[in-house]
Amino acid sequence: MGKLILDNMKKKEVLGSMVQLKVIDLKRSGKFFRELGFESINGPIEGDVYLTDGTVRLALTTAEEPPLGLVYVVDDIDAILKSYPDANLEPSKTNKDLYISKSPAGVTFSILRGNGFKFEELSGNPIGLCGTYFELSIQTAEYPAECEFWRRLGMETIYSDDKANTWMTLADDCQKVGVFMEGIVSHPFRSPALTYFEKDMKDRIALVKELGMEFAYAEPSACGTGIRDAVLDSPAGYQIFLFSA
Repeated sequence: MGKLILDNMKKKEVLGSMVQLKVIDLKRSGKFFRELGFESINGPIEGDVYLTDGTVRLALTTAEEPPLGLVYVVDDIDAILKSYPDANLEPSKTNKDLYISKSPAGVTFSILRGNGFKFEELSGNPIGLCGTYFELSIQTAEYPAECEFWRRLGMETIYSDDKANTWMTLADDCQKVGVFMEGIVSHPFRSPALTYFEKDMKDRIALVKELGMEFAYAEPSACGTGIRDAVLDSPAGYQIFLFSA
């Protein structure tokens, strides 16, 4: 029953979700994402930088909290806490409107009281060079525990490696999280990473390359006409996976 209540709560009461990234230099990191086509948007915490590419919201901060991970902005924190009986959400030490739970891999799930703030809806159409955002990807040596952490938050498995049980994508109404067993991925993987898929990714990667950005990894297409998959490093060290759909 608790999980059913949680699913209904998300549809009705989550005002918006975002990927929170801790950065060293707000100006430099903001410039990097804007060069990729992200646009500035309003956000719930003054002083932080908020951006969107139409398919995901990013929150950049130099503050200690909210920490690295997913943030859901809600109206009624008490109701949400009641619906997450096993999530171990703890009050923030610095923000009375924030509750936090950390996964075994060190990625956090946070809920933030909106205090009247409302996001504009995501269009769902990519306006940036990366294409369509798919998930926040996590590599971990504690694969079963990491999967269970996100399940306790109401996420359900939508894709998985059924035979070897080495990777899984979990989702709810707001976000998707990919969990990968450490060592199974051949390309560079600094966790967590922003993962994108697009049918015309080869062309998008060519445009990113024209900006002078260097890739940590690049896999050429089978016919040798370009790069089909790439890994891009952001100034703060976060990786962006650009994969052909």
